Amino acid sequence: NMLKPSFFNRQSTAVTLLCRPGDPEEALAFARNARDDGADAVAFELIDYAAERRTTEDFRTIVAGSPLPTMFCCYRNDTVYGADDEARMAMLFRCAEAGAEVIDVPGDLYAPADFELTEDPAAIARQREAIAKAHALGAKVVMSSHVPTAARTADEVVAHLRAQEARGADMVKLVAPANTSEEFAESVRTLSRLNAEMKTPWVYLNSGRYGRLQRFMGPSFGCAVAFAVHEHLPGVPFDQHPTIASLRRAMAAIAWRE
Repeated sequence: NMLKPSFFNRQSTAVTLLCRPGDPEEALAFARNARDDGADAVAFELIDYAAERRTTEDFRTIVAGSPLPTMFCCYRNDTVYGADDEARMAMLFRCAEAGAEVIDVPGDLYAPADFELTEDPAAIARQREAIAKAHALGAKVVMSSHVPTAARTADEVVAHLRAQEARGADMVKLVAPANTSEEFAESVRTLSRLNAEMKTPWVYLNSGRYGRLQRFMGPSFGCAVAFAVHEHLPGVPFDQHPTIASLRRAMAAIAWRE
């Protein structure tokens, strides 16, 4: 039996289109472009998704029509719900109900915090409940944190992802900057440690000056997901994200695994 395509049970990084659809038609066009580009999966960021279309039925259309495994995420920059964590999670539960393989639970959901990882016990308990609810609906959970300004050491990254893991996430994710050669060197050391030490699938990505280079290297160290775009668009702050085509070329050229 052929295994159903998935973000999980993989021997290699899931090259994943990151896109921001406004409706199901656009979402499915993105997914088909991703497949034709050679992507393994597609991640829909719902921040620009039409307010009146945020229904289980709509998301079911996307999941059923997508030729690739689906991930859905929505952060506090959402154009409809903004920083209303409850409303955004309710929408992501509708995605799970519609058959999404993965939904995103931010590490500071219900209690905005430094480094997007809350230490508030009540918020952590609610996060565990959210993860359990996603599981009950048939979806897996990636817990994510985005740290735009503070570079992280290997020890800090490992501790951060372990904390996410302890909350029940199926995949853990941290994005942090690397703007100096020293920060980049520490990031490579971090990739090596995560590869050796983490059992849960992990995603560690850099933004900043060295972000693009680090993202090309991640698959060699076992990073579970590499995000890419179909094409570069003017005015879209996706400068860190390579195209699927360039990422595939880089992975083939490096062709090395730790």
